[in-house]
Amino acid sequence: MQQPPGIETQIGRTDASRSAWVRGAAVVLALVLSFHFAATALWVAPVGPLSQALAPVLNAYMQPVFQQGWSLFAPNPVNGDSELFLRARWTDRSTGEIRTSDWVDVTRPEWSDILHNPFHPRSDLVTDGLIDLLSTDRDNLTDNQVRICEQDYSHSGWDQLLANLNAQRGADRDWLESYVRHERVAAAFATQYAYAWWGPDVEAVQIRLKYTPVPDFADRAGAGAQPESSFTDFGWRPAVALDGQSQKYFAETARGADR
Repeated sequence: MQQPPGIETQIGRTDASRSAWVRGAAVVLALVLSFHFAATALWVAPVGPLSQALAPVLNAYMQPVFQQGWSLFAPNPVNGDSELFLRARWTDRSTGEIRTSDWVDVTRPEWSDILHNPFHPRSDLVTDGLIDLLSTDRDNLTDNQVRICEQDYSHSGWDQLLANLNAQRGADRDWLESYVRHERVAAAFATQYAYAWWGPDVEAVQIRLKYTPVPDFADRAGAGAQPESSFTDFGWRPAVALDGQSQKYFAETARGADR
């Protein structure tokens, strides 16, 4: 059957336009993938002049969807267990006596929820993040600043703590403001647990970090001396609640934990 005149020309034009569209899409896709792979490589690579210069662009693109770290490829070996303890202080309404609770480990209940549960929520890692944050901050304090942080600021408050830290020689005011904010977040976390366990009369909370090294391989069967734990204490801080915290959900979690 003879085709209508000009049909070959029309088909040729359609194929040519389709080929141009495919080539254009391939070029765009190649450029997008090249940018993504280059940004990812710079993001996970050690900090250098190029990554520092492009930091605003990299941060805006990689966070939060594509954020990665070295631990994605090679997790740091575990060389010890870190735990977060808290206790609270309040005034007994019936006697007027100042009461102080025992130390409570809030990390081990999280471990229990994570054990044998590959689909645990990220909320089960809250104390792990707080421990890492507080430990890193504490390492950057001078000896005098450490002694200040070990004091009781439950009555004088956060502004006085910051002022005393800034009064030390060589104090970095911007960094210390960040440090005090981190302490305040940790205190707010402790406060919610304290309210759930000891009631709304809690006036002050205190945090302690415990670190226990992993035993030497030869001693893991219990035959040798086991490593001793070390403790890092932060002083008493005022009970504090941050905007957006849910006392209800905190209470449900805390009351379900084994103290």
